[in-house]
Amino acid sequence: MEAEHKSKLDAIRAEKVAAEQEANRLHAEREQAAFTERTQALEESVQRQDQAAKVGAGARSETLRRRVQPSLEAVRAAHRELKTLLRLHEPSLTLLMGLGLRSNRPAHTHVPHENWNPDTCRAFDRICADAASLRRDLNHAADSYSEKLPMLRQLLDLGWSPALDQDQNVNTALRYLDPQSVQGVVSDLRDQITKLSTRLGEFDLTSLGVEPRAWTTRDAERSRTSPAVTPETFIPPSTGGVDQQQFAEGM
Repeated sequence: MEAEHKSKLDAIRAEKVAAEQEANRLHAEREQAAFTERTQALEESVQRQDQAAKVGAGARSETLRRRVQPSLEAVRAAHRELKTLLRLHEPSLTLLMGLGLRSNRPAHTHVPHENWNPDTCRAFDRICADAASLRRDLNHAADSYSEKLPMLRQLLDLGWSPALDQDQNVNTALRYLDPQSVQGVVSDLRDQITKLSTRLGEFDLTSLGVEPRAWTTRDAERSRTSPAVTPETFIPPSTGGVDQQQFAEGM
């Protein structure tokens, strides 16, 4: 009886162990399935986020493009027109700025006519000074816009960025580069050239002499003060016992 009882207990214990093992196996399978499902859900969530980020970045890049492109086109057109203005007018501006009273040219090469009154001379000198300022401003604007072009193209090529300082960088890059401001700069410089030419036309430059009057006046004074030329002027000092009078009589 005792052996039979022990055999029954062993069978019960074996069934219990088998049941526990089966339960553990089923639990492990459920956990594995759940883990796989969770990781798949996470992967799908990341993919959705990436897709949303791409869509959002694309939309923001398009917004950036709509903001930067007009400035780029305006700066490109302004640079092209400024180079044309320099090609057409810089030689004249350079010539004019060198004719002012404060230039390094010799005094007799200054244009102001000797018959002009002091106010007229000062007005002409202001034109020469304005020509120098205008030439400087034209070159400065052309060089500045030339430097801005690569920066604006880079903004478009890189597109929108989630960097915290991008908005600030864009605002800094586009400062004073909105189309209206850029066009205003070129228009103002073009108007200054026109006004300078109009002001120059108010001066009578057609009556300027070939050489300064001071030169002609000095030559006339020299001719009045020079002594008359006589034969004695060319007689050398007395030599060999022949005096100047005998030499003159012999001639």
